[in-house]
Amino acid sequence: MVTELYAKHRHLFSNYIIISPSLWWGNEKLLKEIKADEDKSTVNVYVGAPDKTEDTMMYNDALQLYRRLQQTAGSRTKVYYDYLPAETHATVIHQAVYHAFRMFYKNK
Repeated sequence: MVTELYAKHRHLFSNYIIISPSLWWGNEKLLKEIKADEDKSTVNVYVGAPDKTEDTMMYNDALQLYRRLQQTAGSRTKVYYDYLPAETHATVIHQAVYHAFRMFYKNK
């Protein structure tokens, strides 16, 4: 859902935390819907992925999303990628949210 919000309504939030995205459906249609960022506001996007041996598809989806975001991010958009090999899909959310806030607010 967060990926879709970013792709279709980027102006709604200044921080997006995307964890273990499932983008395989619809032939990865959502990845294709992420267009170049022309927004003038500052945006942070965090993509977190759990252990790749648990679910290779989910790991690959997260990595593809990160690369797509890097390609389309405007100059005021910061994209962070975080691989959490000690976490599974079931446990990654707590650690990933903690890491996202630390990355977004490291200078505060």
